[in-house]
Amino acid sequence: MEYVLFSGGFDSSAFLLECVFRKKVKVTPIVFIQKDLDGVLNTWLGRQNQNFEKLAREHIYNFVEKYGGEASKLLQPEILVDNLTLSEEIHNSGREAYNKGILRRPFKQVHYFYEFLKNKGIKANVLGTLNDTTTQEVIKYADKEGNVDETKVPNTLLFLTLFKVPYLHLTKQEIFDRAVKYGYSEALFYTWSCFFPSGGKPCGKCEMCQGRIIESRIKIKPSII
Repeated sequence: MEYVLFSGGFDSSAFLLECVFRKKVKVTPIVFIQKDLDGVLNTWLGRQNQNFEKLAREHIYNFVEKYGGEASKLLQPEILVDNLTLSEEIHNSGREAYNKGILRRPFKQVHYFYEFLKNKGIKANVLGTLNDTTTQEVIKYADKEGNVDETKVPNTLLFLTLFKVPYLHLTKQEIFDRAVKYGYSEALFYTWSCFFPSGGKPCGKCEMCQGRIIESRIKIKPSII
């Protein structure tokens, strides 16, 4: 069984689809729906894209059901996470990382990921690719398969100890080429990567938009923006 922290973005969608269409292994998506995620305990309000991400996830699930055949049974029901409170352990880790200038905010979504995974006693796949700014620190502590060596991780990055980062040494283009080879590339056009959409469209300026290599064909009604 693989667990994937699933947003509906390019990377996490590619991994979920790869589990079904290429690896033929069971995969459980873990979805965080806490509205102030990545903003709680901070002045930042958090990401403004949850409706877009939900629509993207639905597209991925529908694609698996339509084209997966028997393999579609490998996709397990999603786990929804809300109202999660950080423990003192991870709270202190985040604060220390912020004070040392390692993180720009003391509490990010990765800290909530860690808290949930620790409570469940599992590790999960967190998606980031070779050239992402968010993965540069991870490379120091992970092998070529993206498995993190817990003994090397400092307390400031405690959250990494429960993560697997399978695309750590792949570019987005290599991930897309793999999707083409195994027949699930079309689904990746219906993923969402923008943090701050405006008027139903990607902002084109945020970090996630800058890393996008294919267009998003997600169409969202103004009434649910």
